[in-house]
Amino acid sequence: MTQPPGRSSPSRPATRKPAAPSLGLPPGYPPRPTPHPRGRENRANSDRTYPAAEAPREDPQRLTLTGAGALLLLALAGAAGATIDLLFGAGLETATMVLLPIGALAASWLVRRSALFWVLIAPPLVYLGVLAGSLLITTGALSLAALAAGLVYGFPTMAIASAVGVAVGALRQVTQR
Repeated sequence: MTQPPGRSSPSRPATRKPAAPSLGLPPGYPPRPTPHPRGRENRANSDRTYPAAEAPREDPQRLTLTGAGALLLLALAGAAGATIDLLFGAGLETATMVLLPIGALAASWLVRRSALFWVLIAPPLVYLGVLAGSLLITTGALSLAALAAGLVYGFPTMAIASAVGVAVGALRQVTQR
């Protein structure tokens, strides 16, 4: 007596292939190979782990600031320059033109490389904040015309501070690779 194909005889135990582990494949299919991290097919050492690419670490002995700390340093330098100018003059002049670029230099040198972008775009915004504060202190009110005039006359200060920050940031990017 012959049995239909695929059925086991009672004298012989049925052999069963292990099911593929949760891949949605029917029993009897081999499991799919896992892809290699670099695009090649997995070889015999499939249990090998590959570390994630790490960013270059900062020098542990070097003082670094977070992005917020560097922006605070820049704002304090601008506010100190504005305070000196308001004590000895009528508007934002020499002290602000000197201290804001010094603050941009210090902030861009001390900030972490991951937050360098925020320090590079901050000098015009810090100058705008310092100008608004000085106008509120001296006149007691803000007007659009006074802000516009202050921004026009303060353009060299903003440009110098931005250029110093970009130069230091570029120097850091080149030298610390």
